[in-house]
Amino acid sequence: MKTILFDLEETLIRSWEDPELLHRENPQLLPWIRQQGTFRAGLLSMAVWDFKDLVAFNTRPHMRSFIEEQFGFEFDDQLIFLEHHLLNMARTQLLMPFLERDEMTSFLKKRKGLLNCN
Repeated sequence: MKTILFDLEETLIRSWEDPELLHRENPQLLPWIRQQGTFRAGLLSMAVWDFKDLVAFNTRPHMRSFIEEQFGFEFDDQLIFLEHHLLNMARTQLLMPFLERDEMTSFLKKRKGLLNCN
């Protein structure tokens, strides 16, 4: 099954502080999601740094449940990556022990709002 990792800010919502959905501003987003058929949905977002942010993502109004309802998919908990875990993984498993947060953020910056991993 296909896995799609979504960014949160400026992709599904405007920002962490202003979680307005962006499907109206990006009219291609919802049709693209529907075209994908069945997939596992994950989250790869610099907005979700740690467990506290994950709890906020899971419980705040207009976040996880609202996004899932509006876009018609459910996030797979095993595919929600916390930023500090990604940084630690890059430092240890990719043998980049001196990688800084801003360098990783720059590396992961997207040109498109969706990362499609087949």
